[in-house]
Amino acid sequence: MNLSEAAQLIRSTARRMDAACRETVFDEFGIVERAGDRHSLCWYSGSRRQAYIRAFGNETEMLRQESLSRYFNRYEIGDFEFVQDGSGPQTEAFVVVGDELYLLCTNTLKSMSEIANNPRWIEAQAAFIEMSERFQNDPLEINSDTPRQEIPM
Repeated sequence: MNLSEAAQLIRSTARRMDAACRETVFDEFGIVERAGDRHSLCWYSGSRRQAYIRAFGNETEMLRQESLSRYFNRYEIGDFEFVQDGSGPQTEAFVVVGDELYLLCTNTLKSMSEIANNPRWIEAQAAFIEMSERFQNDPLEINSDTPRQEIPM
């Protein structure tokens, strides 16, 4: 899958999740490439791109700690993780979408536990899982001329 196809899949999944929950589930998305200790933003959808980049280390801390505590940090393409207790712009979820490529999902107003309290959350999860399976079957590939913005950690 190329970046344009991935963006379309992410947006359509977000619409399906929002429709299922009858409210916004995630309002910010970023595809981040990890190369050793360096991180680069390859794609972003949301209303605060520069703030997202500046605060990336802090806003992903809980999710990174959660992912490091499980499965010996061995995630495969299509795997995902959630953190329940983040609030505000704390990133709630990621999906491994390609080789060293991660989709980060954020609700800038609610925590994952607040989102999960919606009785329609189960239905929204189906769309999220379908998206992760699509990435598993057709991983995102970023070519060398794709613009990237380095993210300070």
